[in-house]
Amino acid sequence: MSKYYFGQDGEIIDSSISSTFELSSSDFRVNSKINSNIFDFVGVVVKDEKQLIVFPKHMYTVAQLQYLNKNPNEGIKGFEFVISAISKYIFSTNSRSKGSDFSGSSFEIIDSSYPFEAFFSIYEYYEKYGIFSQRKKYISENGNGRYNWKSIIEKSQPYLTNNGIVFSPLYKENISDEFTFLSEAMAFVINETLDKFSYILPINPITNISYNHQMFEDKDYVLLRLSKILKNTYKDIDINLIENIILFFEEDEEVYSGIDEHIKINYFNLIWQEMVHHYLNRHLNYVTSSSIDFSVDVIQRNSPYFKVLGKNVDDSANKWSISIDHYHIDDEHQLIFDSKYYDRERELNYKQIAYHEFMTKLVRERGIVTISALIFPGIFNVDYHFKTSDAFLKKSAGGELLVDGDEVIIYSIKLDMLDVINDYLLT
Repeated sequence: MSKYYFGQDGEIIDSSISSTFELSSSDFRVNSKINSNIFDFVGVVVKDEKQLIVFPKHMYTVAQLQYLNKNPNEGIKGFEFVISAISKYIFSTNSRSKGSDFSGSSFEIIDSSYPFEAFFSIYEYYEKYGIFSQRKKYISENGNGRYNWKSIIEKSQPYLTNNGIVFSPLYKENISDEFTFLSEAMAFVINETLDKFSYILPINPITNISYNHQMFEDKDYVLLRLSKILKNTYKDIDINLIENIILFFEEDEEVYSGIDEHIKINYFNLIWQEMVHHYLNRHLNYVTSSSIDFSVDVIQRNSPYFKVLGKNVDDSANKWSISIDHYHIDDEHQLIFDSKYYDRERELNYKQIAYHEFMTKLVRERGIVTISALIFPGIFNVDYHFKTSDAFLKKSAGGELLVDGDEVIIYSIKLDMLDVINDYLLT
């Protein structure tokens, strides 16, 4: 029976975990203030019969993590929740995992010893189109099957004999059952993956397709047969499916070990950004210079309130540009919100101030007020990250700004990780 350990990205790595699991240098960071190693990934590490599960930042309190370590079934349920969000992100953004060591691309967010790139692509096909079920018809000279008169008339040479006209060669058509093999291969890939990782993949197995398990254990035979099928496949969507099944068997053979497994999400900040975007579009009620209000209920809008915005701000040879995670503008306000997957809010975010100043210049003459915000995971809270001191502002005797756009306001918003994930999964 497996023994489970639970940790959290950004939190201290317990000595029992350090001595049990061989974590690589990319799995942790050193917090110099407390002189301790802290987790720097989200995911699962398996060593023999021991399994380490690491949650996203601020998903649980320290007390809650202690409870999960004593009640592992609850911890497993919690991580299934996280995996659902990761799976949705991968499917919705067409991101791809990596079957070998993490390559560094921001879009290859999964570092795994298992071929999850191929698995997610195959499962995505299954969700959209179901099990592969296309029959293929092959026509050959003097082969088996029934006569294909169209090919005979078009291609064969007629000969006059005592018995009448004879055509040669004779073309016959045969219906291939290769679709059956591909159906079984899909079922094998999906079911085998769920069998190994059922505790983190909340997906139902395929039960209506039977297959010879021993046949699919013969990787050389499977790859040879898949290669032959691929040569006679011309539809792009089917080619992509077969290539991913081939990739699965190649990588499964080369790098996977059931004794030492890992699935690590090194770039959970990308998933946090995507989830926050959904949450803001569904729950941000209003923003002013003095307050922000979120609605518990979903706000119905005809179109998304926020969008991602990229803008060139530099005429030098460098051509520097800025990218805003969540941008909105209307007749009254310009909103510049940025997702931050941070452990703590420790220092002034100069980049956000620069973004604020750049974008304010575009709307100042139109009387539009620019408001910025940084969005962190944590216990829900709204406060100021930065608010220009009155000592640096020109105000009237009544306290009103004399220069439009002179005051910089950057909110600090903490959103509950569990609430954000739950809302993301509902969209």
